[in-house]
Amino acid sequence: MGLIIALFFVVLFIATQVWMIMKISDLSKRLKDLENRE
Repeated sequence: MGLIIALFFVVLFIATQVWMIMKISDLSKRLKDLENRE
């Protein structure tokens, strides 16, 4: 039982890390687009 819970937390942690990386890369792209427009 504990192994399943541990596995769930690992998957959740990886998912949040990937989501954060995607968010940061998306924000950096938007910033670059704004800089190019000026």
